[in-house]
Amino acid sequence: MIREKLAEKYPNQRIDFYRSPVQEVWRETKTKDTKNLNYFIIVSDPATWKVEEIKDGSVVHFTAYNDNGNRRQSPKAFEKIKKGDLIVFYESTPTRQIIPLGEAVMGLHKNSEEVPGEETDVITIKYKEDIHPITWSEIVNNDVLKEGPFVRQGARGTLFELTKEQYNLIAAWEYEEEDH
Repeated sequence: MIREKLAEKYPNQRIDFYRSPVQEVWRETKTKDTKNLNYFIIVSDPATWKVEEIKDGSVVHFTAYNDNGNRRQSPKAFEKIKKGDLIVFYESTPTRQIIPLGEAVMGLHKNSEEVPGEETDVITIKYKEDIHPITWSEIVNNDVLKEGPFVRQGARGTLFELTKEQYNLIAAWEYEEEDH
């Protein structure tokens, strides 16, 4: 009954009651032209802002410079990120978890929203999809994830590159863990 009503209401959409949103995101990365995609993990400080703040479709600008005016760690990552690149959000202390997936809206560009009256180098990103949370302990104990600079630097920094393998592992984590 529900299936028929939804099919009637949304005649041009495929409705799959058995496919989760996480599987859709993971499937999308498999079918998207991934040759030119880059993958990143971005660290958010919940005392400054929380990912929930952009779940309404708004975006967040991450500055390439810290509050002291110095370039952030991994400046090459800021220079490399471009529109469409895929992002994993890691919320630092006290949460210390990977929570949702995101996407770059714009690579490094000038923006005056962060500091009114002054143009700042920023990257612009948006929330895409929630995933099964992954704790810091799970990250550092995973053979694939612990090899990245994000773990080697103790999540101290803002933006880190991921491999495609690391990104796909994170996007499908819930299913990886349930299989064990």
